[in-house]
Amino acid sequence: MSHHHPSDATIQPGHQRYHSLLLRYWREDETVVWRYVVQDLGNGEQYSFANMDLLIAFLYQQMESQAQ
Repeated sequence: MSHHHPSDATIQPGHQRYHSLLLRYWREDETVVWRYVVQDLGNGEQYSFANMDLLIAFLYQQMESQAQ
């Protein structure tokens, strides 16, 4: 029996509902907070976030703006 996973679906770049983002996160050592940078692979723009809450809010905003 095979199982279909949603990520197995073929997504066509250029489709209005398709967006590719690259997330980078790191910290210099265990005493500092994580840093986050998201790069839009379609246009190369980068967005930096001071914490995960801001990152998640950005992702929700991006999805909402595309749904309209």
